[in-house]
Amino acid sequence: MTKICNYRIVLAQKPTYNERRAAAFIRRGVRLITGATLEIVSDAEKPLPLEIVIGKTSREETDGMQFERSRKTLWEYKICQKNERVCLTGLGLPAEEEYPYKHPYGIVDDGAYGTSIAAYRFTEDVLGYDFLFDAYCAYPEKPDLEMPEDYAVDHTRDAMEQDH
Repeated sequence: MTKICNYRIVLAQKPTYNERRAAAFIRRGVRLITGATLEIVSDAEKPLPLEIVIGKTSREETDGMQFERSRKTLWEYKICQKNERVCLTGLGLPAEEEYPYKHPYGIVDDGAYGTSIAAYRFTEDVLGYDFLFDAYCAYPEKPDLEMPEDYAVDHTRDAMEQDH
């Protein structure tokens, strides 16, 4: 397995608000747990094996992955691996209206809110950092933390219905 501190974060050339937010959250979590600051690059950069790909990027085509996105799946997301590259992506699409819904914390309806939720899930599952409560407790310090093999989460209505 490979240490998480050897990865880099990849975003689209023009990421949405929530994609940037997800990347910042993961970067901050990795720094808190491992002490390493991951580089954030555009998907225009040459692909490398050790990447955490966030949101809708050109890496989907590079890796031969297809995600069905729609307005009905704003809160849904998938986390999957292709070799050692980890992909976290929301399955929503932006509103067709000119001005998306906004609130004091930022833009909610840019179609990528699921990507932010995927970042929270990744941080809890992989880093062992409970983002809601660990601010009030001690957090794990693991400089040699490794990326789990075959880590995947399918947080969709279909997958949750099958679980029941």
